[in-house]
Amino acid sequence: MGALAAEPLYVLADTAVVGRLGTPQLGGLAVAATVLLTGYALFVFLAYGTTASVARLLGAGLEQEAAHEGVQALWLAAGLGVAVAAAGLALAGPAVDLFGAGAAVRPFALTYLRISLLGVPALLLVLAVSLFLLRRKEREPEETD
Repeated sequence: MGALAAEPLYVLADTAVVGRLGTPQLGGLAVAATVLLTGYALFVFLAYGTTASVARLLGAGLEQEAAHEGVQALWLAAGLGVAVAAAGLALAGPAVDLFGAGAAVRPFALTYLRISLLGVPALLLVLAVSLFLLRRKEREPEETD
């Protein structure tokens, strides 16, 4: 659950900090956060898809295949993360305009968005692997003294 809540919680913390800077800065954060959270929602399939396939394989007793599925999800997340970050950096201006940034908030939205896009590959990796690791941990035997 923590992996799924990470990005919205980061934006909430940023809102608390940026809200003290001024209205244009907060408006820029709102526009950039809307772009980021829309992208985040599009890639949440990495978490849910990995969980379902790994759980199915672990339930069948196929731990090697489950591990392979997790590694494949990591490669997919890494590739998508780099591609999305690169495309986002290149298209940050049009994306901010599409989401309605006015002249006063546009520079702040671009700054926040461009900096945040650098973390997209890591965010997608966390989505892909977190639930795989959770399922894997559930399968480990408990140690007794």
